Amino acid sequence: LESRVALALASNLDGAPPRLLTIGEGRQAGFIFTSEARLTDVMGPSAAHVVLTGREALGRLREKYVVVNWRLAPMLTLEPPDVASYLNTAPTEAHPHP
Repeated sequence: LESRVALALASNLDGAPPRLLTIGEGRQAGFIFTSEARLTDVMGPSAAHVVLTGREALGRLREKYVVVNWRLAPMLTLEPPDVASYLNTAPTEAHPHP
C-alpha cells in the first residue's frame, strides 16, 4: 500500500478525477498500474496519470472496482469491498498514514 503506483486520470487538468470505465450495470472501474512504465505501455505516452502511493490511489477509487495492471499479465480486479478492506489496513511504522 505504500509503494508508488501510477493512477490513470480522466485528463491532464489539475485535480482531474481518476479515469473510469463502465463495466456493466452501472459499475465503474479505475486503473492502477504498478509502475509508470506499465501505464504508458498500455495507455500510451500521453495518457493522463499521477504517481502516488497505493493507499492514496485506492483512496481515490473508493467504492469503485479497481483494475491493477489492466491488459497485462498478471492482472487483478478488486471489488469495492476489497478496496475498503485494503484501506482499513493499518499503516506500518515505516509508512505512517498521513
